[in-house]
Amino acid sequence: MEAILARDDTNNSVTRVLKFEPGTDTSPLGVLKHEFWEEVFIFEGSLADQRLNRTFKAGDWAVRPPGMEHGPWISEHGAKLYEVRYYQKRE
Repeated sequence: MEAILARDDTNNSVTRVLKFEPGTDTSPLGVLKHEFWEEVFIFEGSLADQRLNRTFKAGDWAVRPPGMEHGPWISEHGAKLYEVRYYQKRE
């Protein structure tokens, strides 16, 4: 489930709240990689990043630069995240 809080169609920036239900497993989607910056704050629950072999818990903050491989995730008990996606002009 996602709730879009703000979207700027002129530069494709998005701010949203994302909810993973208990038992979520995104393994079928494989590893993700994208061309935008992504900042994520987990404010409830936890997510295990299978690629990084690391579990992120409530209170953790992650910053992913463009091109960084991450995921898939497993969330045994569910999680809620605040996420910001934005592009940065390359010079």
